[in-house]
Amino acid sequence: MIYFIFLLPLLGYILSKWINEEPKGLFKQEVLSTSISQNPSWHLPIVIIGFLMSFLINVFVYSVFAITGIISKFIEIIKWLYHNILEPIWNVIKKICIMIAEIIVMIIKISIHYLVKIPLDILIKVINSVTYTLNWSNYYRTFKVIAIGSFAAGFLIFIGHLSEIPQIGSIGSPFVLAITLTWVVGLVSFGNHQNGKRAAIFALSVIGLILSIFALLYVTNLLDSITSWGGVFAGLLYSPSLVSISLAVLLIITVVFITNVGAIYINSDAANLSFTDNLKGCLRHSFNRSWSFIVQPIFAIAIGALIVVIPYLLLNFSADSVLKEKIVSPTLSSTFKSLNEEINKININPSQIINDVKISQAEFDKAILDVGKKIELELKISENNRYSSYFSKAIINGITYKIEPVATAKEIEDEINKSKKDKDNQETSKLEAFINIDAQLAQSKASGDSDPKKIADLNTKRQRTDKYYSAEITGLQAKIKYQEGNSIRYNLTYLFFLLASGILFSILIALIANIYAASVKPVYEMWSSNFIIEKVNEARSKNSYQPWVGILLIGLLALGSAGFGSKSINGIKMMLMSKETSDTTFTGEEDALEAREQAILDSIASAEEAANQAAADVEAAAAQEMRRSDSIAAAMLTEAASYQMNGEPYTVNSERCYFYTEPNINTKRSAYLVYGETVYPMERRDGFFYVEFTNPSGQTTKGWVQDSDLNSL
Repeated sequence: MIYFIFLLPLLGYILSKWINEEPKGLFKQEVLSTSISQNPSWHLPIVIIGFLMSFLINVFVYSVFAITGIISKFIEIIKWLYHNILEPIWNVIKKICIMIAEIIVMIIKISIHYLVKIPLDILIKVINSVTYTLNWSNYYRTFKVIAIGSFAAGFLIFIGHLSEIPQIGSIGSPFVLAITLTWVVGLVSFGNHQNGKRAAIFALSVIGLILSIFALLYVTNLLDSITSWGGVFAGLLYSPSLVSISLAVLLIITVVFITNVGAIYINSDAANLSFTDNLKGCLRHSFNRSWSFIVQPIFAIAIGALIVVIPYLLLNFSADSVLKEKIVSPTLSSTFKSLNEEINKININPSQIINDVKISQAEFDKAILDVGKKIELELKISENNRYSSYFSKAIINGITYKIEPVATAKEIEDEINKSKKDKDNQETSKLEAFINIDAQLAQSKASGDSDPKKIADLNTKRQRTDKYYSAEITGLQAKIKYQEGNSIRYNLTYLFFLLASGILFSILIALIANIYAASVKPVYEMWSSNFIIEKVNEARSKNSYQPWVGILLIGLLALGSAGFGSKSINGIKMMLMSKETSDTTFTGEEDALEAREQAILDSIASAEEAANQAAADVEAAAAQEMRRSDSIAAAMLTEAASYQMNGEPYTVNSERCYFYTEPNINTKRSAYLVYGETVYPMERRDGFFYVEFTNPSGQTTKGWVQDSDLNSL
């Protein structure tokens, strides 16, 4: 401390010379010497004291000067740090906070606008459209259009059933209903069928474009049988790839927005534009109003469902409790009961009526009539059961538009083939019976046995065999003829229920369609500009770097907070674990320490034992895997040896024997072989043959076919 006191005036003196500035209050030696020379009366002691006092005063002045100089320099440094470092940093932090706050406020405004304001406005407009729906003339006008569309969709489903191409109905009917709904939106929004027709034509054009894309993919798939590149493009239609999923989603979105935005746009902004300009404009307006027309159908369907639920329950109750339980089921049940009673009265024993010659001719003739009658009754009972089951399902499913065919073409064909097989069996049995009886007659004649009664009985037996089997065959022929006409009857029944289902479907859907259509135009007119773009431009007008810098800062802040939070949690866990360890390690007496040492040794021994056991398990697993690999390899070699074909001929035993890219049921192609064609399999694997087939045109198709579709010659 003393050294510092002595150094302080020296530091003041050095500082004074460094900055070339003398401290105020300093006694200069020259001034004092001049004063002494001008006053010779001053005595020497006074002069000495004056010099000493001046020296002490100067020491004090330099000390004060050093202190004030240090303080002033320190203040200057602080000022410099503040103005050149702290103040800019604070300004940056302030700007960052303001930018983040602006982006947060912008996000909150956008969220409130899209999640609260727009849905509430749309909900109000949908609710206001309910009064339009409850008007009878408005409902009936919409119902007629929906009914026509439902009939068209039903006919497409029916055509797909007849042609055995169900995709005609499954793909075409949704498009027809989309066109119908577009017509309804144009009709309801603008009040006349001309606008509805214009909207429907535009929707039909867009759907035609979409179907053309699908047709192109389908054609390329057909080329897969004769080219190596055809399946590349067709794979977009079949493989669950990102491209195919994206394409399907894009097509669905396009069709959905045609029914609302397209119907309004084509009748207002795009009344005199070309199809290309209409399509571009529709896509642009659909994008701008995408959120509104995601929310609007949800509200329309929800409110429509609340209105439709009572008519739906009434129709469902009427179908189930009245039509099914009171009319259809009792009628079919009584028919089944009467048929069953009739067939129970018939008791035919073929062996008895043929072989027992004691049975009178009248009884035999009656039995022959019962043979045909029994076949007829069995057919009627079978048909009654089929229609009973079908009507019960169709009446309930008709409201939900889930009508199934009475029977598929293959099922009808299988029934006919079964009856033909039964007829062939009866003809074979008849021939065998004739051979047997003729052999007995020939044996009697050859042995000289001319018993007239025995020969007469054999002739009677032969006649009755002929009549009995002829009656069976005639009955089966009538059954086959009836079954061959079933296709028309079943298809007409299926078509009737499809159309009836369309009527029921239209009654319910017309209510929801009216609510939906009446609210489309008000929702369309809600949009004036893109709210997000407005807020982005507003933020950009305040700061050219906004909003992207603010969003980036929020992202970095979120990532930093997440990282800090996870580190903090891990730090707390580590602290608690270390505290537990320290508590358990440094507490207790020597016996506790020994016990813990023993426990540590035991745990080490257990760990070593577990490690040895794990190593043994790994070795055993490796050995087992080696044995399994050897067995698999041996099996594969055996299979390869067993199934390597030698070019033996096989014939196709099914109508269509489809090719597969790999011996896998999921790689089915469009190319196929037909019944009776001959191939020479080259390899067999997993239930498939690998074949090469050249058609009469010289085109060669290679691939795998199912072994169940081939028979060895």
